[in-house]
Amino acid sequence: MSESADSVEYTFGFDGDETRRRLVVDLGERRPRPVDGEMDHAFTKAWWKISATRRATGAWPEAGMSAS
Repeated sequence: MSESADSVEYTFGFDGDETRRRLVVDLGERRPRPVDGEMDHAFTKAWWKISATRRATGAWPEAGMSAS
């Protein structure tokens, strides 16, 4: 996770060794976007987990994991 004044960026993926995709959250609008443009299941799942943690703790999570 990296954070700037206007955005938060996360890496994500399904396999621990394969977290090459990136998700950026615009802090002004609280809107996520996949850097590669692919809004698929992996992106949606990552964003859901990030946003749920943010709502629960009030802070952007440093890291996370979701298993199903």
